[in-house]
Amino acid sequence: MTNKKPMFRILVMVLAGLLLGCVSTHDDSSHAQAYRFSITPGKIKINQNFIITLPKAHPVNMSIRDPMGEWYWVQYASENIKFMPEAEFKQATKITIAPAHLKGITWLEGKRVDELVFKYAGEYLIYFANNLETEPENTFYLMGTVTVKK
Repeated sequence: MTNKKPMFRILVMVLAGLLLGCVSTHDDSSHAQAYRFSITPGKIKINQNFIITLPKAHPVNMSIRDPMGEWYWVQYASENIKFMPEAEFKQATKITIAPAHLKGITWLEGKRVDELVFKYAGEYLIYFANNLETEPENTFYLMGTVTVKK
């Protein structure tokens, strides 16, 4: 009679790995495609809108990192930061962003500042997470980039 415990443990580890692999994603991975997450077009001018396509079940908060490394909270209901009404955001499968007008919250010298997010040419990281204040591996997240051309 063979001992089935080692095989059972391996099976449990493989299944746990598969489940954990579905928790987070990046736009360059096959997970993003499985989650139907995309940002189009990937390169824009400041006056050109772009569209974020999201799965039905997606993270409830959104932030953006500019080319200088500054983070902006755009949708963070628990902090009363709302790009759009919370219920609408949770149900959205397509979000149109107008970079020339999008404002977000950042902190300058310890003070909360509401200002335009898209101010520079370069790559912007669009980050969706259930918890914006933790590492990506500790929350459900989606992320991708858009590049603003001069």
